[in-house]
Amino acid sequence: MMKRFYIPLTAVALLLSLGAQAEPCDPADTSLSLPIPPNYEGYCNPGEGIMTGAWETERDGKRTWQGSATASWGEPGKLFAVDWVNQQSVSDTDHQEFDFSHKRDFRQGEAQGYGSVPLRDALKRDLKLTQTAEWKRAPQGKLHINAIIWLNEKELSESKADNASIDITISEWFHAGKEDFKEGMLPDGWSELEISPLTREQSDYHVYTRSGDVGEKASYLIIRDANRTTGTVDAGAFIKWLLEYENDNNQTFNENWYISSMGWEVTGQSAGYDKDIGNSSGKYEFSCYSIPSLNANQSGPGFQSCAADQPDSADGLVFSRTDTDELRWITADPSGQNGSIWISESCAESLGGPTEYGDWSDLMELAPGFDTVENPCR
Repeated sequence: MMKRFYIPLTAVALLLSLGAQAEPCDPADTSLSLPIPPNYEGYCNPGEGIMTGAWETERDGKRTWQGSATASWGEPGKLFAVDWVNQQSVSDTDHQEFDFSHKRDFRQGEAQGYGSVPLRDALKRDLKLTQTAEWKRAPQGKLHINAIIWLNEKELSESKADNASIDITISEWFHAGKEDFKEGMLPDGWSELEISPLTREQSDYHVYTRSGDVGEKASYLIIRDANRTTGTVDAGAFIKWLLEYENDNNQTFNENWYISSMGWEVTGQSAGYDKDIGNSSGKYEFSCYSIPSLNANQSGPGFQSCAADQPDSADGLVFSRTDTDELRWITADPSGQNGSIWISESCAESLGGPTEYGDWSDLMELAPGFDTVENPCR
């Protein structure tokens, strides 16, 4: 039977929140737990043009998440953590999900050009999102760590929330079900885009698409082959990649569209039908994240790239295997392809710690050469 993997439903969160009267936002708040208060809007948290997005599944007007989930934050661009445990029963196969995000949005990021700068101008700028994060509690089950991008056909304001839109989800950590996507066992309505993989920072990305389910014109899911918690997502490169495809095919969007939102998102899900995978849990903590401006206005926190906090990985990276207790150093071998070598935990720490995670197949895809490079700590 085809596995039923669900993709983060940020579209629902955005559209439903726009259609309801927002609750007053308290700038003193530093956390949010499920169940989310009715009509919650985190437009003032953490502040400085960055807002907290939150959504959870509902059925018959009732929130369905079983278990706990809490997002907490500090200074914008610094601490953002999500800690959760799903406790769906074995007999329950309903889909349960939450999404917590920190993002710049046309409602709070107008000064940075969100919703008003067309793609043809925005794509001339540096549109990189960066993160430095780690798992404070090991991830389990179906979950995703994503960079999220929303495009809109027209300039946005609160009164224009029904414009045609497109969501782009770039999954930097896709914990369960990645192999099924690669093998073509896709959820209903999804298909792989016939486009050559984009290689960024020593890993391929693959694109899957569907027509939108809550009014958006299309949804794109872009999955990174090798999971990681630290690095850069060049939103401009991904948008240009999709634009090149669209110009030759469906023309779903073009350079006259607008970026209405960008940010970082943590998604947790229940096992649903996939009891062999199990319910999700984990604690993911950003110590730094950045979301770019679409114009020259970059005053305030959350714009500074996290690259300054990251070790220089130009010559290689540390890979942590999730199917066994092993750390590998990955770099180019004498043949020019990526190779790897075992390293100790102390060596990995001296190199800045793991930035890529995955099982044996992920390692082989990222670095086909096994034991073909030198140990950097000897």
